[in-house]
Amino acid sequence: MQEVEFSSLNNKACPVLFHIFGGWLLVMPRCEPLSDNDWNMIKSTCVGDWLPIPVEYRKRDSFGILDGRIVAVDYGS
Repeated sequence: MQEVEFSSLNNKACPVLFHIFGGWLLVMPRCEPLSDNDWNMIKSTCVGDWLPIPVEYRKRDSFGILDGRIVAVDYGS
């Protein structure tokens, strides 16, 4: 359920489109993988830009492209 809360706090999180109470099922839109240039940009930005989203900043798979912008896709704890 943290993903539901975090996705509503910050537009840098991939939105949750649908969820079942208790977090048993989450549906998010499909995101495109990051290009090398996108990944290099993420690595060079300040971690504070992504707060309060708890995301693994060193994992490329934690991010994706949605509607032309970079979003966190693997977040929560």
